[in-house]
Amino acid sequence: MTAPYIRQGVRPSNGFMEEAFGSEELQPEAVITTTPADSVGAPVEQHNPLGYSVSLTNAILLNVSEMIGVGIYSTPGSILKGVGSVGLFLVYWILGPLIAFAGLTIFNELASMFPKRSGGEVVYLEQAYPRPRFLVPITYAVAVILTSFSATNSIVFAEYFIDALEIQHTAFRQTALAILIASLAMGICCLSTKWSLRIINVVAFIKMGTLLFFVVTGACVLAGLTSVTTFHKNFDRPFEGTTSSGSSIATALFKINSAFVGWAGANKVLGEVRGKDPIRTLRRASYIALGIVSTLYFLVVTSYVMVVPKDEMKESGQLVASAFLKGVYGNTFAPKLLPLLIACSCFGNLVAATTGGSRVVREIARQGILPFGTFFASTRPWGTPLGPILLKYTLTVFVLLASPAKDAFSFLLDVASYPHTVFTAALAAGVWVLRKRRATENLPPPSFRAWNAAVGFYFVNAVFLAIVPWSVSLAALGFPRNDEPNNKWLGFLLRTGPMAEMFLFGTQRKRFNMLCLSRILDNPITFYRYCVVGVGVLASCGIYYYFWIILLPKWGGYEIVEEIVDLPDGARVKRLTRRYHRQPSSTSIHPDEHSPLLQNIGRL
Repeated sequence: MTAPYIRQGVRPSNGFMEEAFGSEELQPEAVITTTPADSVGAPVEQHNPLGYSVSLTNAILLNVSEMIGVGIYSTPGSILKGVGSVGLFLVYWILGPLIAFAGLTIFNELASMFPKRSGGEVVYLEQAYPRPRFLVPITYAVAVILTSFSATNSIVFAEYFIDALEIQHTAFRQTALAILIASLAMGICCLSTKWSLRIINVVAFIKMGTLLFFVVTGACVLAGLTSVTTFHKNFDRPFEGTTSSGSSIATALFKINSAFVGWAGANKVLGEVRGKDPIRTLRRASYIALGIVSTLYFLVVTSYVMVVPKDEMKESGQLVASAFLKGVYGNTFAPKLLPLLIACSCFGNLVAATTGGSRVVREIARQGILPFGTFFASTRPWGTPLGPILLKYTLTVFVLLASPAKDAFSFLLDVASYPHTVFTAALAAGVWVLRKRRATENLPPPSFRAWNAAVGFYFVNAVFLAIVPWSVSLAALGFPRNDEPNNKWLGFLLRTGPMAEMFLFGTQRKRFNMLCLSRILDNPITFYRYCVVGVGVLASCGIYYYFWIILLPKWGGYEIVEEIVDLPDGARVKRLTRRYHRQPSSTSIHPDEHSPLLQNIGRL
């Protein structure tokens, strides 16, 4: 029998009956208090139960490890194929860091507003959009849980590791090895944050060393120390062949953004950064990491262009790095070593993604969104977020064992990515919302303020990426070019603009609709736009919120009350309880002793 917990600020004799959601049993000596009516988000932990293990070096290498993945080895060929010319290709590798830098300035300002909160984006959205209460956290939680598995990194590791060992590739070996490496990476994260960070540091140095090897090889080619003598050929007419297709340009922009994903990884562990000024440490680490990765990326892709012929690079697909090494070293040790280095990179990504992602899930639990919130928020027994890591591991193993079809697996990732694009746009706008609110409440300005130009640039980029998937490219659908109108401007709209059907009339519209129908029947998953399903996910979250927070309490005769649970390990988590209405007694309640979730809803 567990020891009773202490409940503060709750009076069962007041004519109400309280019942917590779920059947969760609290830990001994857990302390419960009701929250003020105007409280927003998860309670602040003045002393982080996860400890303070993140130094400046750890923060830099965490971001580096999250950013450097397989993208730099696999996506340059498809990006060049999309944009059409070497000149625009190199411009994109400058544009990518600029977008990431604009995002960093926003995240640094938001971090300075909430210096004790880990989790990154989940915290900032929670604070920027507190009304309707819990609507944004619920929606964000669904999107995060949907993508909290690490099956992709595990599968890629298994594929490249098998190639490096030069053994026969079978589905069983791939799945078994993927589960094994996921178990190892997440097991380390369960047992020790310090050891997780040490592994991240080591792998980050290996990743940077690998990219430096590519850069030095490119420098040797430029200096004439290799057998490659046509390194200047791709630079003779750099912008020749530049595409005019808006859909191709947009697709390339998606890929260049994905190549830099991870630039805000340290924000997820902000509450664990040690030192007198964690915000300054985070800011320095973010800029240093982005500068290192951006420089290495640009030099590496320039080396690719010097060695691999343009047409070959376009058709290389995911093998551009292999084509580069074979072009310089032939079939020697270098091309054979590449799969092992990429596998190592995937393992580092697994550990880094688990370290940061588990903090995000923990913050969601501390908001009161997840069932068994105290389990997911607790740091016992090893001072790590055990619950979130186990959730991530369970989902990863499930996805690996389920072995969905390739199209379905990719579609699931795309569906989950679209809500994140919407959240990015909302977060950029949220900076202005929070500035205005803080000024209204006479709160001091944050220690760092992002430039409005950077905020605007990042917001426009996010909105563009959210809108572009809705556009219909007639060329991509196979719509005959001779059926396009003679008007060049209208033809451009038809190829790149959203809702192209509205510009078609009569026979053209009928043919277009028939073509679309045939494509849907041929391949329903790839044609059925993932953004439609993504919006459906967001809408379903809104419907769920309406039933859970508004209709069910109304029908059931109760109101939802937030309570703060202080766990023995120092963790703090919100818990939602049902307070059923009964005939009130003569005992009065102070207004601050309960916090109806929909109190003051009429002000919205």
